[in-house]
Amino acid sequence: MDLEADDAASLRAELQQGIEESERAALEWATYQRELPGLLKLGYAEQFVAVFGDKIAKPAPTWKAAVERGEKEFRTRGVMLLQIGVAEVREVSIARLSHPC
Repeated sequence: MDLEADDAASLRAELQQGIEESERAALEWATYQRELPGLLKLGYAEQFVAVFGDKIAKPAPTWKAAVERGEKEFRTRGVMLLQIGVAEVREVSIARLSHPC
């Protein structure tokens, strides 16, 4: 392959990865939104939760505990972390932890 073809292949791979990450983030946000009423009803407001695909981990009182719980329950660091009931009312960062390459 020449340099131009290599660049095109690399760009296609990066675009595909971006699409996949966006789709996963959309699924995880929808999962969180689906579970939010129940989490609030159970008194988990302002606690933290790890979301992976269509599953959520048990809420935790701290960010660090939510990270640990997500890693344990999903066996990955590639999770979305949210503060329950806060992400909807103010602009906050949505964190995704992932293993470094």
